[in-house]
Amino acid sequence: MFSFPFFMVTLITMSFETYHKTKPGEPAVAAQCKYCDAKDVHKAGSRMLKNGETRQLYKCNTCGRRYSNLNKNGRRTDQMIFDEAVRLRQAGHSYDEILFAIYLKHKKKLSKGTLSKWMNS
Repeated sequence: MFSFPFFMVTLITMSFETYHKTKPGEPAVAAQCKYCDAKDVHKAGSRMLKNGETRQLYKCNTCGRRYSNLNKNGRRTDQMIFDEAVRLRQAGHSYDEILFAIYLKHKKKLSKGTLSKWMNS
């Protein structure tokens, strides 16, 4: 008895519209420009990072800027980790204690310089 490989079954069952949503130039779903807040944002290709990952690029048709993430704050770290670090600092903890707590909870290594920049922003 012949059976299709898993990836073939996935491709066959995937709808045509779903497959073609990821093409560059088409509107990103629920995307907003992080510079001018316009909703006229389109995917504009991708780029390869030094660590081998690919990052989706977006282009705003209103202001013409290209960027790689939709986060308005421009941070690579989750907003939850940032909020927790600020909360711990306001509670009177030292940078070393904050770094240790974030590493234990989120397995994310941060530097004292990063924390310092976050506290001054």
